[in-house]
Parts: sequence; structure tokens; C-alpha cells
Amino acid sequence: SAALFGEAQSRIVISVACDDVERVEKELADIPHSVLGTVGGTELNICVGENKHFWPIADLHDAWFHAIARALQTDSAPEQIPSF
Repeated sequence: SAALFGEAQSRIVISVACDDVERVEKELADIPHSVLGTVGGTELNICVGENKHFWPIADLHDAWFHAIARALQTDSAPEQIPSF
């Protein structure tokens, strides 16, 4: 969805402490903006309309951290890349 992953120019994501949300929203009063969510917990939860998706943070970290090694170790690779 463009709302979550759009790459239009001038799109900026900022993160602020809970205590500063109100102050930042006042500063952005004349600028189109949206609050996307909060940070914390052990899951990534994305809800768009009726669609709700949940992923454990540990699983996401594992997939990200080991992505290159796993890609290089797939059985479908035409030839093995030597390790250094």
C-alpha cells in the first residue's frame, strides 16, 4: 500500500518519544501528516482497514540478519559461491 511503503518525494518518517507527540503535532499543524503507530512490544502489527498482519520481532530480525547468508546457501543456486 502506498500509505505504508510509498516512495514519493518529500515523504519523511520521524520517531518521537511519547511525551513529545503532542508538541510535534502542534509544530506540524500546517503540514499534512499522519501518526503511523507506536514503537514497543514483541510484535510488528500493521493494520490497514480490515486487514491485520502480525509478525514476531524475533522472526523479522532473524530473516533480516541472515538474509544474505541464506540467499547464498540456497540449493537452487547454479554454483556455490566460495566463502572467504
